[in-house]
Order: sequence, then C-alpha cells, then structure tokens
Amino acid sequence: PPPTQLAFFCAQYGVFGETIKQDARYTKAWKHIDNQESLEGLHALGEAQLAGEKFDKALGTYQKAIRIAPEDQRRACEHKLHEAQGQMTSERNKKRRKKERLPGVIAVLVLGVMLAGWAYLVAKQETHKLLASSACQRIDVQLGFAVYDLSNPEVESPFPTDLDKRMNTPSIFLNLTSPSALYYPYFNGIYTSDWDNIKDERPVYVENNYVTAGMFSYCKEEMVWVFTIGEFNDRKRRGACGQWLLRSAPTEEFLLEKVPSSEWTVWTGSAQPISVDIKCADCRKFADKESGCNFNGECNEEDGTCKCNEFDRTGEAWFGELCQAPPPCNPVDVFVHGETSEDYRQVAHFMPLETGGKRVVIDQRPVYWNKQNSNATNQNFLLYTGSRWYQTDWNLMDLCGPDPSVACGKPQFANFFDNNFHAYWSDTRINSTKYVSMETSSFTPVGLNWLTLGQNRAQGDFGSFGYTFDEDVSAHCFKNDCKTPGLCGYNGECVDDTRYNLASPIRSRCKCNNGSSGYFCQFGPNHPYVTNQIVTSDPCNEFSCDYLYEQDQGLGANCSSRCTKIKDFKACWNSKAECKFDPGDALA
Repeated sequence: PPPTQLAFFCAQYGVFGETIKQDARYTKAWKHIDNQESLEGLHALGEAQLAGEKFDKALGTYQKAIRIAPEDQRRACEHKLHEAQGQMTSERNKKRRKKERLPGVIAVLVLGVMLAGWAYLVAKQETHKLLASSACQRIDVQLGFAVYDLSNPEVESPFPTDLDKRMNTPSIFLNLTSPSALYYPYFNGIYTSDWDNIKDERPVYVENNYVTAGMFSYCKEEMVWVFTIGEFNDRKRRGACGQWLLRSAPTEEFLLEKVPSSEWTVWTGSAQPISVDIKCADCRKFADKESGCNFNGECNEEDGTCKCNEFDRTGEAWFGELCQAPPPCNPVDVFVHGETSEDYRQVAHFMPLETGGKRVVIDQRPVYWNKQNSNATNQNFLLYTGSRWYQTDWNLMDLCGPDPSVACGKPQFANFFDNNFHAYWSDTRINSTKYVSMETSSFTPVGLNWLTLGQNRAQGDFGSFGYTFDEDVSAHCFKNDCKTPGLCGYNGECVDDTRYNLASPIRSRCKCNNGSSGYFCQFGPNHPYVTNQIVTSDPCNEFSCDYLYEQDQGLGANCSSRCTKIKDFKACWNSKAECKFDPGDALA
C-alpha cells in the first residue's frame, strides 16, 4: 500500500536509521506511522514537524488535533498549539538575531584579515628596513670584459628605433637600427639600491634614472640575480628570467653585494662564464667610518657618501667614491713617439672640464678637453669608459645642439658629459676614437700603454676594436713637482718653464743636459731612439726642437726658424692664452 503522510514525512526528513535514534520525537512519530489520524498520532506528527523546523505544517497539524479532540482534551491540545507557536517565534527570533549578527561577524573577520594583511605588510616593511639598514646604498660594479656583437646579420636590433625620441634618455648617437657591439664595461660604475622598487622581496640596483639604465634585480623563478638593460630585447629566449644579459649562480642572497663574484654567466649570443666584481661603496658599512673613506675623508651618516679631504695641500680633494685615489693629473700632455724621434709629435694638451669649480667626472674619473679653438667643428676629449681611457673626437653639434645662436664652449662641453653622456648610448668607440688605453682601473690616464685604432677601421678578425697598432703613445702630467726624487734623472734638472712666458711661467719642466732628451730626459745621447738625430733627413723636427735645440747639439742656425714656428704652435698649450686653432693639427 502507498505510504501514509507520516511515513512520507519521516522519509523526507531523514528520520530513518541513525537519525531516529538521535531524536526521540522522530521515534515517537514512527510508532504512530499507521495511526496518524488519532489525536495521539497527530501530536506525534506535530512534534516531528517541529523537530524538522517545519513550523507552519506543525501548527496546521495541532489545529487539526484541536478540531477532532474531545471536549475534555481540547484545552491540552490548545496548550500544545501555543507551545508550538512559542517555539516557532523563538526559533525565528534566533535566526533573525543570527542574521543581524552576521554582518558584524563578517566585519570582524574582514577587519581581522585586514589587520593580518597590515601586520604582514608591516612585517615586510620592517624586514625591508632591516635589510636596508644592513645593505650598501651604493655598490661599485665591474661587469667583466665581454662583448655582444650586435652587428651580426642574424641578430636583429634589440632596441626600439624611436628610443632616441623618448623621454628620460641620455644623448643617443647609437645607430638603433644597426647598433654597435654591446661592450659590457660601458655599464661599469656605481649602482644605487632602490628600496622603493622591491622585486621578489629584494631591492633593485640601478645605474642611473634613465629608461636605458643598466639594472640588477632578483628573479625568483630561477633563484638568480640578473643584469638587464632597459628597452633591450634581442628576442632570444634564455629561460624564465627574460632578457637577462648577466646572470648569477642560483642563490637566496637578499643583497647583491653578498652574491659571489665568480660563477656568473654573460650573454654574448650564447651563455659564457664570467666574473663580476661587486664591492660596497657605502662608507657606513666598514668596521669604522674612517676606514670607509680610506682615512682620507669623513663619512656622511645619512647617505654613506664620503667628503674627501684635501690632498697634500694641492687645493684638490682625494678622488673616488671612497677617497681612494690622489687627484689625477691636471693638465695632461699626450705624445706619439713612433719608432724613432723622427716620428715624435705632440698630439694633445688635455685640460680638465669643470663645472661649479669641480672637475666633471665619469665613473669617478675626470674628463679632459684638448685645448684648441672651441668653435672648431670637432672637439677632442680624453675620458674613461669603464675599463679603458679613450681619446676621442666629438662633433660640436652633438655637444651643443644644432642651433648656432646657442653658446657653445667649455661650459657646454662640461654640461654634456656631466648630464647627457653614456659611453654606450653615445657610441663613444665609433665616435672618431683615435687612441685607447689597455684595460685598466687607473684614475689617471698617465703611465698607461695605448693602442692606435686603424684609420680604415678594418674589423677583420682583430677583436672588438678592429685593427689596432702600437705607436708608442704616452701621456704625461703637464705640471710636475720638482721635489719628486729622480724626476728628471741624472742628466736633467727641474726648472720653471720660461720658454713661453718668461715673466709668469705656469709650470715646471725637465731641462735636459749632455745630449739627453725626452719629456723627463729619459733618453741618453746614445739611445737608439735618438741615434744619428743630427744626420737625419729632417734634423729640425719637433723632437729636436723640443729637447736638443736649446742644448746646442749641432743643429745650427738652420733650425732656428723651424723651432720658433713649432714653439709658436705650442704657445697656447703652454700658457693661459686661448687657442685660435688646433696646435695638434698644425704640428702634424
């Protein structure tokens, strides 16, 4: 037979099995499953309906019980109806209060989540502050001697062709369609930690504020530190860390200065091993603040920079971020010696560029200008490019802009190199560079070995600079201290240079005796470089006029006019007078 109403209800609300054992009202209703129309059965059904929170049905059941109840039992039935109504009201009030409390509970939970998030952020900020307090604000980075040849026809230009027209870039003379080789040392120098730019829980270290800047950041996907250049994209996949150019070995170090210098990898079209030298340049991080500035300056507690002391009563301070080097020469004379004294010629007299009474520096080293007519189309400079010193020409328009009505001279040259220059983006090597030093970290260009870049710029298989040769180029300090022991050797004496200004000489020089010659009288009379000088095809050459003529070494009166002319060419180099021409060109 079909199930009764009570059986259906019990099945619908799960009063079989374990559920019946858990609630006596279901059990009682089950006993009246075949007697549900009796008063006792209706009461049992009503109680089961109340247990299932079917209040409206329970009230209907109790009202039905009142209708069939005998007179003497009607009051008891009405009492059960009132109890059911009270239970219904009570349960509904409870639910209403729960609903009313729910937004508050949610608000508390939300607040808790927010507080937890805030606490997490505070903890992160405190962690960052703790790391920042222990970190070097600046680091001195040497990227190693590697070159990425972008002239390879298989390598598409990695730079946007409109990069030179974008905001916040240095002066870009690089051919963006067919760029020069990426010479990694051009990106050597001081990098600053940026704690407002956190990536993968670590600071970013930046070369400068340009969009083209070199940058170190952490890549958690491979657990490595990587070096990238803004806007660089050669479209060659090399792992999860994108367009890296240098990559450390896997590490969990939070600070770049803690990463070992060895076991880096450089990208040159393929991955190659390389060492990257990273040193702290923050004087606060040394054992004591005085040693942080090499005992030659005072450490600024706010930013970790050094205020360098004056060097040996010269009027100039020690050089370098940490006051580690004496002031470089000021000015510098440059000569090509060649194979014999017949090849000798002075090619430049470099004076330091200054702004605000201080030297203009690139990578902590001074920039020099070859003294000549400042309106000449090409100007010649001596500067450091990360690992080498370059002697290079620059077009006047590049230095000052195309407007001829705008003033253009030493102040503008200084501004260009102080604010707009970058060794790579300004395409220094290609910009008519004549001479490059051997790789060096020297703060001064004197005392170095130099190479001459071939005039034809034949690349061949000669390496990153193409064909080079040794012309025995030398750079010497124009001003020397006569108190320096052995300055002029056994056959020379240090004297005031009165050759160009008898009344007020601006420097001292080595005056050679007994047939010796050279800037410091370094050549003896029988040295192969000057042997048979008098019987040479050109006895009145520049070398003879500079060092032998005043010794009356048999040159005779025939050299008088020639030597006077050479002396006149060099006059503006050896005095405070302005140059109306380029003495180097005149002497060539």
